[in-house]
Amino acid sequence: MPVLVYTLLRLVLVAAAWGALVLAGMSPWLAAVGAVVIGALLSYLLLRGPRDGAALWLQRRDEERARRRRDEQQRSAAERDAEAEDAVLDAAAEDRGTPGSTDRSTDRSTDRSTDRSTAGRADATPPVS
Repeated sequence: MPVLVYTLLRLVLVAAAWGALVLAGMSPWLAAVGAVVIGALLSYLLLRGPRDGAALWLQRRDEERARRRRDEQQRSAAERDAEAEDAVLDAAAEDRGTPGSTDRSTDRSTDRSTDRSTAGRADATPPVS
């Protein structure tokens, strides 16, 4: 993990700066503040490679998370679409009187009702015997 390596190197720089400031005769509290400032400056100057490596690792990790989140959203959109389609098909099947199946007898009963509706009309053709 490049982030861990970079963090440990920064801590080593701060600890070394603190030790040098305490050995120089500075009080430990004031040396701690000075060590943080000196450590930040030294890490900026000396740790460019580990810093860039950590930044690249974090960027790739973020892109991977974004890709997974995008794939999950697309997958859930497809699932919602499939559920909506199933609901429409189920409703259509219930309207025909056959839940979940297509029965030819239902289609014939519909055809008979149209035959009855045209039977009394003058423009209807008589059935052929």
